[in-house]
Amino acid sequence: MKKIKALLLFTLFCGALTVPSMGCADGVAQTKADYARSTRRAFRYDWQMAVDDFHLITYTHRPLRLSRYVID
Repeated sequence: MKKIKALLLFTLFCGALTVPSMGCADGVAQTKADYARSTRRAFRYDWQMAVDDFHLITYTHRPLRLSRYVID
């Protein structure tokens, strides 16, 4: 019974995350192409922010300063 309850909760949680991302592209305000474009843009921005966060965490965005000369 606990396994079924946990599986049901997991399924509902996954559905709650998936359904809003699918959206409704047949509305009056957006065409399917507009919806696809905005979705691709959101995924691209999320990917760029994740890469920036990784660089910030690992300090790879900063110069190493191993040279005694100033490099711009």
